[in-house]
Amino acid sequence: MPFQFNPPDGFKNKTVFPTTPASEDEFRAQMWAPFEQVRDYINQHLPTLDTPSMGLYRNAIINGNFDVWQRGTSFTTSNGYTADRWAFARTGSAFTTVSRSTDVPDGKSTYSLRFSGDYAPGEVQEFKYYMEGKDAAKFAGQQVTIAFQHKESVSAGNTTPQIFVAYATAPDNFASIHQVGTSGPLSASANYTKVSYTLTLPAVSGGHSIANGLVIIIRHTQGGTTGTLTGNLSQVQLCTGDVALPFQPRSFAEELALCQRYYEKSYEYATPPGTTDVNKGYIGIDLGTDTTGKIDVPVRFSVSKRIAPTVILYDPIGNANAVFRGSYNKPAEAVDIGDTGFVARTTDPTSASGIYFHWTADAEL
Repeated sequence: MPFQFNPPDGFKNKTVFPTTPASEDEFRAQMWAPFEQVRDYINQHLPTLDTPSMGLYRNAIINGNFDVWQRGTSFTTSNGYTADRWAFARTGSAFTTVSRSTDVPDGKSTYSLRFSGDYAPGEVQEFKYYMEGKDAAKFAGQQVTIAFQHKESVSAGNTTPQIFVAYATAPDNFASIHQVGTSGPLSASANYTKVSYTLTLPAVSGGHSIANGLVIIIRHTQGGTTGTLTGNLSQVQLCTGDVALPFQPRSFAEELALCQRYYEKSYEYATPPGTTDVNKGYIGIDLGTDTTGKIDVPVRFSVSKRIAPTVILYDPIGNANAVFRGSYNKPAEAVDIGDTGFVARTTDPTSASGIYFHWTADAEL
């Protein structure tokens, strides 16, 4: 639909120009004021615009509000995915706890991402958001602004937050990356503070195309002495332009569907994969008569995946690469895996009339 600007009552004619301006600068400022009002009004109401790709340009980050946690809500780790779409990595030999927190900056968020771990001087932690190439390519040559709310404290020494942006050196393969921008040091704060970083994303940098995909890295570096770093991230966004627009959360249903392009499970939403869940959500088939032959069960994903995913089967008590066939922990595998589904297969010779199982499908970058 075409854009219509309907200012609220009293919006017009707020600026009154003096008959004789006190100075040229004052006159210019008063001339510019209505345009600034229009700009601010449009920025605040931008989510209502119905134009192609507006959702991507308004906020290209999926799960930047940390609503979706399909894998679980607490992880003690040095490397791996935590909240959906957010990978964690750190240096050093210690582990960091990453968890879902209800400590949020305002009413636009239900949860934040919390981290707590011990770091020696020079050690770093990184939260990484990978954007696949077909989406990243839409930002070629454009100015973008990355913004988020954060807070952190350290028991000893100091911590330096930074934002890094890099391109994959091969299509959707981030084993090697090429840096295209860094924010420089950001201020650490014990209270939620909004920070932003604006840069122009070149179509090609160092011989590497933005169409390979990009990664946004939020890094903390420990300085001074060894200390325990604790903090929260919230309301992460990437939008076009040089202004960090007011954060606009998506509905949970929309956010979950976007996340399921990259990761999906058969378990109840609140149940971490691999745990005992014998009564809810499992997949199965009953042939009506016992057999010792092969049993196949076709499964279709709720959302088409980015690529054919890695599928793991679990029996209902949590054994991996297994199904229930007369008893638990009978070997099985996923075959004929595509971006829309797979076939669960067992050739175990146990005589039974059917099989039952859970599954996960991982197509993350």
